[in-house]
Amino acid sequence: MAKNHLEQLKIESLIQLGIESYKDDLKNSNHFLNEKHYYFPLGDVSIEATADPQQDQIIIDFLIITDGNQKYIGSIILQDTIEQ
Repeated sequence: MAKNHLEQLKIESLIQLGIESYKDDLKNSNHFLNEKHYYFPLGDVSIEATADPQQDQIIIDFLIITDGNQKYIGSIILQDTIEQ
């Protein structure tokens, strides 16, 4: 049980690290970033992003693989992130 809990904490940390890294990269880019990959000590995060300018949001699909080889697939919507 403790190992599963530790892996869950890693996944939650990697979600936050990946999203914040993507937002920083997007802010510093002169074009929309459809895909990004990040490598952190706790694991890897792959992001595929889709812009929805009408809703002023970005849909983020991500794949996370922890350093313990635990995999997680999820999505999140970022609001108010597309600059007009």
